[in-house]
Amino acid sequence: MQKIKEVVLLLSSVVLLILSTPGFDCYYFAFVALVPFFYLLESLNLKRSIIFTYFFSVILYTITLSWIVITVSDFGNAPKIIGFLILILFASYLSIYWLLFVYFYKKRLNILFLSVIFVALELIRGFLFTGFPWINLGITQYNNNLLIKLYSIVGENGVSFIIILTNLLLYNLITSRKLIYLFSVICLIVFVFIVNISINYDNNGKKVNIAAIQPAYSQKEKWNPNKKEELINKVLNMFNSLEDNFDLIIMPESIFPTFCNEDKWIIDYLRKNKKSDGVIFGCLRYEKKEKIRYYNSVFFIDNETVNFYDKIHLVPFGEYFPFKNLLKPIEYYFFKDSEDFSAGNKFTVFKSNNLAIATPICYESAYSSIVRKFFKKGANLFVFLSNDSWFGNSKGRYQHLAIDIIRAFEFNRTIVRGTQSGISACIDPFNKKVVSLGIDESGILKCSLPVLKKSTVFSRYAYIYLLFLFFIGIIFELYKRNLLIKFIKKYKRLRN
Repeated sequence: MQKIKEVVLLLSSVVLLILSTPGFDCYYFAFVALVPFFYLLESLNLKRSIIFTYFFSVILYTITLSWIVITVSDFGNAPKIIGFLILILFASYLSIYWLLFVYFYKKRLNILFLSVIFVALELIRGFLFTGFPWINLGITQYNNNLLIKLYSIVGENGVSFIIILTNLLLYNLITSRKLIYLFSVICLIVFVFIVNISINYDNNGKKVNIAAIQPAYSQKEKWNPNKKEELINKVLNMFNSLEDNFDLIIMPESIFPTFCNEDKWIIDYLRKNKKSDGVIFGCLRYEKKEKIRYYNSVFFIDNETVNFYDKIHLVPFGEYFPFKNLLKPIEYYFFKDSEDFSAGNKFTVFKSNNLAIATPICYESAYSSIVRKFFKKGANLFVFLSNDSWFGNSKGRYQHLAIDIIRAFEFNRTIVRGTQSGISACIDPFNKKVVSLGIDESGILKCSLPVLKKSTVFSRYAYIYLLFLFFIGIIFELYKRNLLIKFIKKYKRLRN
């Protein structure tokens, strides 16, 4: 009976947490999802806690990141068993961060300190080994209108802090029934309410008219040489169907199945038939120096000039293969003799009239640190180009959209997503509005969006406030263990 109870508690937390993630969108579950998990941990010793935590986190990531199998097997042509093994291995790696958190939890640290540790582990996961800032707890509130303005103050990981803190407070309130926990929950709710009604970032009245082309052709046909001309013509025909009243026309990442410096006629065609002040599109390119270098790039056509931005943060195992000497047989299995992409080295911001346009590519938008570097260079409009076809029809597309919505609120900047086959979107943080084109829907998304100029607290200071919370947590811990009083007494004796 005890074992059944333990399994039920574990699965309850897993299910509630999964249902709170993008695509399921039951965001309210996030604030109670971990209460059964904490209740489970209370009855287990450290060794069994580690075992149960491993299963908890592996189940969580296996389901929420199931799109990895689609990417590796459906589009990477690996057998399904290989895709599933890679998913399990990756989920096992991600579980390490939960295991570390549970280790500290079993040490009976105070709630504030534990919450800071949880967020610190999320941040470490976001940059260690090139980083994976995906499925953070904070992602669950991207469509919660009561909380969405908080991103502009504390960022995505700060919302994670509020969620984990709420779970810990509720668990302790239920188990101890102490008024201090009830008071803390009320204070947290009041804080969120005050933030929600007090934050107001005005726009400057200027609007920009944008058209985003979503061709929605098949990813499996994209690099078929027999389909090249047909796919290019489809995109150009959609481009030609537009009127001449747009400030900006956007086309997604690597939209043309070719190298654009090889088929220069495409750029010439877009320049001569331009229907807007600027045209932005993704395309591969290469440079011949000591050796050929390949880049995943964004091209910007403005009047007669053509500029480009080269993707800086490449996707490991997708755009380049890390640890090449160590993993040479595996690299050959997936990539044969193909070359890695090279990383760009300049955070280019395109200028058009009064617009300063930043164009992070695909996975780069998951990193608020990368978006912040473009922001610091004066960007007042973000264009995120992506090819989310690699996600298939999984929840991965909704997860990526959620991340981009969060970036809009973190930095108070309008964002336009241009994707190959969905979900393209116009994200207006000022009016808390998102307009989108669905998965595999071929069409043109048209929107008129405000150009926002005011900066946010988060854009100025990022996560510096966590240091303050960290030191407060240490003080609470010292006080809890009577070490602070002992230290003060010892200090007074030395002074006397």
